Amino acid sequence: PELVIAELGRLLHTETLLRRTSHKLTEQEFPLSGGVHTDRFLREALLLARLQHASLPAIYDYFVENGFWYLVMDYIPGPTLNVYMHKHAPLPALEALNYAMQLCDVLEYLHQQSPSVIFRDLKPSNIILSPDGRVMLVDFGIARYFKSGQSNDTTEFGSPGYAPPEQYKGESQTDGRSDLYS
Repeated sequence: PELVIAELGRLLHTETLLRRTSHKLTEQEFPLSGGVHTDRFLREALLLARLQHASLPAIYDYFVENGFWYLVMDYIPGPTLNVYMHKHAPLPALEALNYAMQLCDVLEYLHQQSPSVIFRDLKPSNIILSPDGRVMLVDFGIARYFKSGQSNDTTEFGSPGYAPPEQYKGESQTDGRSDLYS
C-alpha cells in the first residue's frame, strides 16, 4: 500500500535516519498493509528502522522485486551463537556471561522504547557473534510493540524450548519478562 511505502521511504531516505537518530513510535503511526506476509515484512522493517543500538543491524533501504520484498541492511559476518556453541561447548563461564550481559543490554534498550519492543524469539540462532566480540540480535520477524491494556497476544509465536509458557497459552500478553525468560 502507498501509505506503507511512503512511511518506509520517509524513514529510510532521510538524513535523520542515516545518522540513526531515534524516533519514538506510537501505535497510531504503525500502518497496516494488505497481506499477512507483506504485513510481517513491513512490521519488521518499520520496527527496525526506528531502532538504534550497537547490537542491532541498521536498515538502509528496501525494495520489491518479482513480488518479493527485500531489506538492505548491515551485513554481520560471524557465526550464529547456535553454531558457535556446537563447536565450542561448553563455553567458559566468563565468555557465556559476556554474551548474556550484552543480550541484557540490548533487551533493556528494546524494553525501554515507547512503546516497549518485545523481541519474542530470543534463541541462539537469532544471535550473531561479530568478529569484534559483539552479539548482534537479528530476525525481528515476530517482534512487536507492547500494547498497554491488551489482555493477551493475538497470535502464538516462538521457538519451542526458548519461548516462555505464556507465549503458547495465550492467557496473557508477552512483555519484557518473556524475553528475559528466553
